[in-house]
Amino acid sequence: MKIYEVLEARGPKPIPIPDNIAQQIVDLYSQGMYPKDIASKTGLSHSKIFRYLKALPNSNEIQATHYSNVNAEPGRGINRRFSANEIQDMAQKYAQGISAVKIGREYKIRYTSVLYHLQKMPNWLELRAENIRNGTRVGAKGIDRNQIQRMAELYAKGDTFEKIAAQFNVTGPTVRIHLERLPTWPKIIASHYAKQRKVKKYLRID
Repeated sequence: MKIYEVLEARGPKPIPIPDNIAQQIVDLYSQGMYPKDIASKTGLSHSKIFRYLKALPNSNEIQATHYSNVNAEPGRGINRRFSANEIQDMAQKYAQGISAVKIGREYKIRYTSVLYHLQKMPNWLELRAENIRNGTRVGAKGIDRNQIQRMAELYAKGDTFEKIAAQFNVTGPTVRIHLERLPTWPKIIASHYAKQRKVKKYLRID
């Protein structure tokens, strides 16, 4: 029995897709093809394909088969042989604040494979520090470092992600992502909850 035939009546319902297309999706994904590439073959959006695969009761098994084939295929995954110049290019981009996900898309490998190669470099810790420090320069919605610093100040004073987001015309999760990348994040969140406790204590007294 093929893995996509193990459908159960529990968990999230699969996205409605014709049976022949559904089998093609699972076959191609299991062979190591990515949703974006499958989309070009099936005419469906890659997000719909991704949601369909995630909704299958045996999605974990399908995903394990997919990555097993990705890493086993020559020229892909952690087994792919990169030149010294390619590794150096990855390192430079990562140090500039570009995420491992975006670098992986460029080289058509998983982000974990990017990190696998970078973590083997003797200056990995320095690269990681540079990525965290410079990551805010290429953030979503064109947010600059001064805005990130202002967000951090507001959150440390007790404001919520949603309240801060409204001031900068972004979403709450966007604010959180940027703040969590700051080296001072542990101090920021500690200050935030300390302010929250003071407010709650004041309200109880009154």
